[in-house]
Amino acid sequence: MSELKDLMLPDGARTFLPDSNGKFALQFKLAAPNYFRIGRNILYLSPGDKLTVTLNYNRADSASFTGTHSAENKYLRNTPFPKGGSFLEGGSNIKTSVTETINAIMNASASRSSQLAGITKAVPREFRLMETARINADIINSLQMIASYYPYIHHLKGDSLSRFKNEKDSLVAPLIARYATNFVDPGFLKLVVYRDILDIVVAHNATGNINIKKIQDFMGAEAIVSAVKYMNQKNEIKAYTDSVAIITNPLYKKAVTRVLDQLLIFGNGDMAKDFAYTNTTNETIHLNAYKSKVIYIDLWATWCGPCIEEMPAMEKLKAKYSSNADIVFLTLSIDEDVALWKRYISNKSMSGKLGIIDRNKLNDYKITGVPRIIVIDKNFTIAAMNGSLPSAKSTTVLLDKLLK
Repeated sequence: MSELKDLMLPDGARTFLPDSNGKFALQFKLAAPNYFRIGRNILYLSPGDKLTVTLNYNRADSASFTGTHSAENKYLRNTPFPKGGSFLEGGSNIKTSVTETINAIMNASASRSSQLAGITKAVPREFRLMETARINADIINSLQMIASYYPYIHHLKGDSLSRFKNEKDSLVAPLIARYATNFVDPGFLKLVVYRDILDIVVAHNATGNINIKKIQDFMGAEAIVSAVKYMNQKNEIKAYTDSVAIITNPLYKKAVTRVLDQLLIFGNGDMAKDFAYTNTTNETIHLNAYKSKVIYIDLWATWCGPCIEEMPAMEKLKAKYSSNADIVFLTLSIDEDVALWKRYISNKSMSGKLGIIDRNKLNDYKITGVPRIIVIDKNFTIAAMNGSLPSAKSTTVLLDKLLK
């Protein structure tokens, strides 16, 4: 979960499959202590650790640990979720006023600090330092996310929204400045939530600071990766190769170079790579079964809000070309729970060519997120590695062109 994760494309290097009893074993080399994610749990691991875990994918807080650093990993079970506004807990901690909401954030952070202090076993100094930094970053993240969650929870509009913004700015801005000032350490980049607030950290500290420069070096590397991983044309990707020279950290430079090399190996104009998925009747179907047709692949998941929003547009798209035998619409879920997927498509009466696939079987296509569209032409070559969504006007323009 360190910052190098943000400078990499997905791969299946550490994939494991539980046996029929739900058991698995995983071993890998580790050079230094770091954070990892397994299922929905965060793990703290260091070289030589041996840890036995029992996990519930849907309940991270119910995990049990025995072995090295078991106390640290028990503490991590209740780590706030940055994308959920950290201590705002997805909006459930929004109170009746901005002041009360701020107090709730501070109380939650104090509780977390107390839990950290309450670990009685010998804990590495670095772990306490990192987790103290995480709490500080979670406070900043929570304060800035009030701007999004508070109006949504209280249905604010017009004058009430304007009054809220004024009050929020007067109360929140000084607090963010207090916690962000001097909160500069490249080592904290291991924390996802710290990376989420880098703009704030940089804005509240002197740009001449050597540590700020190191952080900005990461931000520059991450900006390159973010820009190129959704590009379709190889010449566009290639144009970024010169930008790597400005990166000073050798690890970041190596990671970004690897991303560019991977994307240049396989992209638009290249022959599509076959993969197999499972359909609704548990049959294994290969992509190359649709050779000589235009293939529009819609990758989605039942938990993906933007994917669900695109479903009506996808149905309209399929209806528009329903009489054309030269095009195939393939709706592929990357859900991990097959039963949940089947219930969903049944409840929604979804039709057409539906399937489910382990995203690790799609490593060649570098699936970094969904919704994701891949379009393949009649010659089985990639027409759009990152195609436009069903609702986009450009989608029918491309499909009509390929069909002609």
